Amino acid sequence: MKKILILFTLISFAASCQHKSQKVIINDNLIEIEIKRFEQDLFEIELDNITEGVDWLNKKYGSFFELYTQQVLRIGSPKSAMFIDNLKKFITDYNIYKTYEEVKNVFPDVKNLEKELSNAFTYYNYYFPKKIIPNFFTVITGYNQSVIIGEDIIAISLEKYLGKNCEFYDWLMVSNYLRLNMHPGMIVSDCMKAWAITEYEYNDSVNNLINSMLYHGKIHYFQHCMLPDTPDSLIFGFTGKQMEWCKANEENMWKYLIENELIYNNEFLTIRKFTEPAPFTKDFFNNSPGRAANWLGYKIIERYMYKNSKVSLKKLMELDNYQEILQKAKYRP
Repeated sequence: MKKILILFTLISFAASCQHKSQKVIINDNLIEIEIKRFEQDLFEIELDNITEGVDWLNKKYGSFFELYTQQVLRIGSPKSAMFIDNLKKFITDYNIYKTYEEVKNVFPDVKNLEKELSNAFTYYNYYFPKKIIPNFFTVITGYNQSVIIGEDIIAISLEKYLGKNCEFYDWLMVSNYLRLNMHPGMIVSDCMKAWAITEYEYNDSVNNLINSMLYHGKIHYFQHCMLPDTPDSLIFGFTGKQMEWCKANEENMWKYLIENELIYNNEFLTIRKFTEPAPFTKDFFNNSPGRAANWLGYKIIERYMYKNSKVSLKKLMELDNYQEILQKAKYRP
């Protein structure tokens, strides 16, 4: 059920979605997100009556149950001969069940998540009124994925957000730089990022560093618009110190890329070095964050939207002529 809401929000980032400080008036329905706790239903079925339990899950969750078992767990269709045995092995696995117990401890309920996602998708509905609103589920995947996206589905793998000090991450030898973002506060930001990436896929027909930077910059700009009150550290997945480093070194980073003729470099390893997760961006010194070039891409997008105030967020997300964006941004850090 949806409630009528008039939401008055003061946008605090001057060059962002509305390009100047003003009130965004959303006179529309509040999008109320309900998260279905699939992992609870899965792990609480009676093993002595697992066949009946599977039938019940299949009826309750329909196509999502099949997506989960076939594409996430990869144990086959519920109709396959070995399905019951494969599913039983998964839910009775010692480490998986211990994970489920920790998930119950960290996430006894998801009311705050529902509230934050409702706010985010109210903004989404405002900017993209013709787009569908996905259905939400929580799951356990065996540490395979963080967020699973389907055509009308977002599933959150809760075991990937148990907190950086979770002992399971020690056992799995998860790198410290990855663990920094494996906490509940990152869930909504990750959901909006994953949804944007699947709604607006990267056109890599002409792939180079600047194109990749600007694509990631668009995704981060989208996140900002959906989560206007969320700290930058949660949008970019950086620590506070890393955010400060980026702000202090914006001009130096851009100068380095220009002077070393890197922005049009199309080598896969070079692009990956600057835009993919890492302990730090090697060329930008050890106290820089990994993916620092994506933050630069965001700053260029931010400047582009400021200089081209008639471009809507919808139009921005559809643009894939990154050379034109760069030229019209007139970016000068």
